[in-house]
Amino acid sequence: MKPASLTVPARAEFVRPASQFVLQTALHLGASAASNPLFEVAVAEALANAVKHGSRGRENASVTCEVDGKDGGLRIRILDEGDGFTPDPHAAPVDPSALDIVDIPESGYGLPIIRTVFKGVHTCRNDGRFCLELTLD
Repeated sequence: MKPASLTVPARAEFVRPASQFVLQTALHLGASAASNPLFEVAVAEALANAVKHGSRGRENASVTCEVDGKDGGLRIRILDEGDGFTPDPHAAPVDPSALDIVDIPESGYGLPIIRTVFKGVHTCRNDGRFCLELTLD
């Protein structure tokens, strides 16, 4: 089965519509984790990073979201035109109940938030594009 896919311009105003696409598709596929409010926060963070770092300053850059069911689970792939990164294996998930707004740093918290929801966080290259793959376990 071909994944549901959406390509948007790599601009900040498209992060929310793209994250809504991912959320609605995940709910349609029966992913119960999509009901967790942090699900959309994690997806939006991944998309915001793709927009910020993946556009290489080009006005016509794009970001693609792919969502599909994988072996009864969920796989989300976010592709951009950037050089990519290697996820820090020590970026532990955050405990939302222990967060105080004054303790949240301005940057560097994205991967811990993403790992709070998605146990599988992998990177690859696909047709010359950087790909962040998120899976639920």
